[in-house]
Amino acid sequence: ADATHIKVPVGLSDEQVLFLGDILPTGWQAAVQCEIEPSDTVAIWGCGPVGQMAIRSAILLGAKQVVAIDCLPERLSMAGAGGAITINFLEESVVERLNELTG
Repeated sequence: ADATHIKVPVGLSDEQVLFLGDILPTGWQAAVQCEIEPSDTVAIWGCGPVGQMAIRSAILLGAKQVVAIDCLPERLSMAGAGGAITINFLEESVVERLNELTG
């Protein structure tokens, strides 16, 4: 409990801190386990809540490029706003685009 619970500051709603308790740590741990290096391109398939946190975590951990793959425009827009390169798998070939991005 000493490492997993924090007191929510007065003035913040549950909605404002919800991601800190489950979704952020899941995305963060996924990125940490990849042992990201500064020269790495990281591709994340799925831009739902956990994917969004993994995208931002990979960026914070110093990945050269982070590629977000999904088919929902609103999720891809959010990923792009967070710094990811986006691929809509309904509109383009994921393999071809990843090959373009990684040379």
